[in-house]
Amino acid sequence: MANQQAEFEQMLIALTGNDNALRKQAEDAYNQALNDPVWVVQALVEVGCNSANSAASNVAFVMLRKLLVRKNDAFDRCDENVQNHVKQSLINFFGSTETKLLRRACASCISNLAVKLSSDGKNAWPELWELLMNAMQSNDTAPELRASCCLIFGQVASFLAGAYLRPHLGTILGALSSCLMVGHGDLAKEAAEALVELVKMADRQDVPAIANSSVVPTLIEAGGNYVLADDSDTAEALFGAVAAISESRPDIVKPHLATVFNAMMTAARNPNLDKDVRHTAIDTILTYGEADPKTFRKDKDFASQFFELMVQYASRPELEDDWATTYDSSDQADGTDFEAGASAMDRVCVILKGKQVQDMATGHIMSRINAADWESRAAALTILTYVAEGCHKQFVKHLDMIVDDLILPKMKDDHPMVRYCAMQSIAQMSTDFKPMFQESYAAKVLPALCETLNDSVPRLVAMAAATLDQFFEELDEDDEDEFTEAEWESRVSDYKSMQPYMNPVAQAIIPALANAQYNFQKQAILTCLATLTQVAGKLFTPFVDQFVPLYQQVLAMPENADSQEELQRIRKMKCGAIECTTLLASQVGADAFRAYAHDVCNYLLSVLSE
Repeated sequence: MANQQAEFEQMLIALTGNDNALRKQAEDAYNQALNDPVWVVQALVEVGCNSANSAASNVAFVMLRKLLVRKNDAFDRCDENVQNHVKQSLINFFGSTETKLLRRACASCISNLAVKLSSDGKNAWPELWELLMNAMQSNDTAPELRASCCLIFGQVASFLAGAYLRPHLGTILGALSSCLMVGHGDLAKEAAEALVELVKMADRQDVPAIANSSVVPTLIEAGGNYVLADDSDTAEALFGAVAAISESRPDIVKPHLATVFNAMMTAARNPNLDKDVRHTAIDTILTYGEADPKTFRKDKDFASQFFELMVQYASRPELEDDWATTYDSSDQADGTDFEAGASAMDRVCVILKGKQVQDMATGHIMSRINAADWESRAAALTILTYVAEGCHKQFVKHLDMIVDDLILPKMKDDHPMVRYCAMQSIAQMSTDFKPMFQESYAAKVLPALCETLNDSVPRLVAMAAATLDQFFEELDEDDEDEFTEAEWESRVSDYKSMQPYMNPVAQAIIPALANAQYNFQKQAILTCLATLTQVAGKLFTPFVDQFVPLYQQVLAMPENADSQEELQRIRKMKCGAIECTTLLASQVGADAFRAYAHDVCNYLLSVLSE
């Protein structure tokens, strides 16, 4: 038996080896052993809990975990003595090992077995729950072990419905609160995750008990303590847990809303805090507002303070040194204060009523739009962009003033970021106020965008192309199936109304593509041209001899990029050039495209044959 056990251990080690032949032999041997699943379960427990080789123990726990899932009957085939031995061995090892990796591997096995044994509120493994509760509550237990207990509880909580949890709810909440306040980051994070899982699965009748407990204030206090201890990772996790609880059960957070909002605002206002902690605090406020907008709206003073803070965030654009010569089609890189503030304004507009948002936003826009510093001017346009959809009913009455006095003058601003933000506003309004915006303001907006296609800042050229694409995209005939016949007739009318502008747009975009210095410019222009070609139809016939050679230049580009990202960009450009070429051919007809048909067909055949 000992020799058989030793051979089994060596087989487990071979399962993770680099030798493909040995690994295949080990896999075949293991699958053969599974013909006796009871023996395999016992062998895996023996190796996992008693082997001197930690690698073998880890593999054993990984394989055992798979046999303990609910749908596998290997454990069910074991007799009562073997089952008790498995349970006790796992508990003993879990409580005694000092190796973190093996404890977590064992914890996964325990979780799977607990799920198998516990359903419909039944507690078929009382020794486990006694261990978990005692360890989680005891300050004499090592924090690492308490963290693993929280991990198991969080993984199994959803299978212990109210019938079991309800009598123990106070004990569980007390144990989790104790774990939050120990001052051990990993323990606090596991306790917070376990609390979130408990809240998600709690029956409605259990919610008052959780809401009236001190666990949410404890979560906030603990998060604050970790902020003071400069443990940003744990503070972020705990604040994020409050957001998760707010999303699933806002009524648990509501009795403590003043405490939560004050703490989150304090964190968000502190420029010395790690930005991820500040952004998580913002997200927590917004998540509660989205889950309970009526309560959020009632506190108008708080809503105003929060909006003002987000304006301050949006006034902090972080421009990298290469900002002018890079472009990713987003307003700012994810994770910046600017992005956090802009995104928050977008979300808060959904929470609040349009009139309330307008009252808050108008003052900030008008006081900044002509400020001496470019950051304030950019912030004014950013506010306008992100609140437009939420204030549709209010803003539509003032679009003439918004376009003529706020946006178009900034298309000629001295600072490129302000010009960039002005184009963002145009792009957003092209969507939020379609098709009226296109019909009413094409004569003003399109010349400004065409002029920017010749801007000296490469990023702005790409943004101008992207904005043109957004402006015309709503008229793309590819969307016909999404509309009724009457709706589509109206769309066709809108589409035709744009055709008079095709000549000047073509005359501006052709040199922009020809003179593009960077691939990101070409990619943005090609994307725009695909949309424009759909709208223009035969109106692009006079430009075939100018468009097609430019497309062919893109298709002939070598794929010797310095990075995988740049290689992907080149290939996307080539796909874009193929799309533009084939769309142009279908729109202008055979006679107009005849001179290029042979070369284009040969290229397409060569691509298909690769």
